[in-house]
Amino acid sequence: MTTVDTEKQQRFLTDGFFLFENVLDPQLITKLNNISEEVLARQEQTHFEEQRTTGSMVLINWDMVYQYSGIAKLVAHPKMIKALAELGFSHPKFGHGHIISKPPHSPPLFWHEDGRFWDDPVSYTTQPIQCFLMYYLTNTSPENGCLRVIPSSHLKRHSLHDQSLPRHTDELRTYADPDNVAFQQAKGE
Repeated sequence: MTTVDTEKQQRFLTDGFFLFENVLDPQLITKLNNISEEVLARQEQTHFEEQRTTGSMVLINWDMVYQYSGIAKLVAHPKMIKALAELGFSHPKFGHGHIISKPPHSPPLFWHEDGRFWDDPVSYTTQPIQCFLMYYLTNTSPENGCLRVIPSSHLKRHSLHDQSLPRHTDELRTYADPDNVAFQQAKGE
C-alpha cells in the first residue's frame, strides 16, 4: 500500500496540478503512439478543422479500452495508480479520456476551466472531487503544445475569471478570432 506523500499532496492542492515524470515505460509509449496514429488516421479532415485549437478530441471510452490493450494498460498502469495514491487518491475511477494531437505550429488552446461542479458547495472546499491525467507521448515545450496553466487559479481569483470566457465554443475551437483574450498569454501562466 502506498502512503500519501504529504509534500506532493500539498503542492497538488495548492497549485492544482502535479507533474510526475517517467510514469510510462518506452514500450508502452510506442504502443500508445501507434494506437493514436491508427485512431487519428480514421478521423475525417473536418474533425481537425473543427478542433484547430484543441487538436484532435477523440473520445476514449470503455469500448476503446476493451479494443486496445495499450489503452487498458494505461488506464490501470501501476505507476499511475501509485502516483495517484501519493496524492491521496487511493481508489481512482476511470470515466473517459481523449486522444489529443496538436499539429506543429497550431494555435494555442484557449483559456478555460475544466471544473464542472461550480454550483455545488463542494467547489468551495480545497478537497478535489475530480482530477485528470495527461500523458505526453512525445517531448513537449511551449513551442510544440505543452499545457499552460495558472497555478492556484482554482483557489484564487484571476483576472481571467472576470472576463466571462465561453467554454469550448465553435469560435474558440476553430480559432476564428486570434485576438480573443482566451488565446493571449496570462499573468502567472
